[in-house]
Amino acid sequence: MSALAPIRTQNSALILEEAMARHQEMERRGEITRANGQGGYTIFGRLLELRYTRTNDHPPIAPMMQEFFDRQGCVLDWMNPQSGPLLARTRNDELIVIGQVPELPEKPDLGFLLDTFVVYNENKIPLASIPPDMRKGLKNSDGTPVPGTDQALRKPRMIKQRFADHCRGAMGNFMVFSPLTEGLVKLAGISALPKIYFHANGASQPGFFLDPATGEGHFCGGRITFSL
Repeated sequence: MSALAPIRTQNSALILEEAMARHQEMERRGEITRANGQGGYTIFGRLLELRYTRTNDHPPIAPMMQEFFDRQGCVLDWMNPQSGPLLARTRNDELIVIGQVPELPEKPDLGFLLDTFVVYNENKIPLASIPPDMRKGLKNSDGTPVPGTDQALRKPRMIKQRFADHCRGAMGNFMVFSPLTEGLVKLAGISALPKIYFHANGASQPGFFLDPATGEGHFCGGRITFSL
């Protein structure tokens, strides 16, 4: 954290402090249920990705991450619902994080090329495209065995995603990710992937604030709309 440039925006520390107090109160009140009509939030789902715009405050992109940014844009990518933070919506549609924000998972090198192939029915196909339980004893349509199905597959290099690659700066113990543009959520209990849209609200920019030591995270600033 000491290497990150401090974020100095008018009233930003006060806005974050007020947001944290509201979020902590909503968490204290618990989930809204029939038995808890005074609860503070409703579970929304798991955050899959969070997108933002880079500014002059952002540090240079690390060379090993450049291809990810070129192909996928500026995104904190948790990759699947099991990896992402649990989100809730308050009665006034503020977003709060329930529990800790997990680390970003490793991603396979985008430059990896498949190099293990077999010839199946006169077509050259990647061995990885054949399910493992179908490889042993696989035969062509004429009954001849498909050679090479027992080859070892070379796996891509895994590259660690770091919050520091996306962080704009710091505010006290918190990393600052801003300005946010949109997020993608896997809804709780439903096969749907709605988007969250983040907008500036006057001089207030939407941001995500994360204490990497504790996993505490807060959305703060701007305003939010939802696709559902």
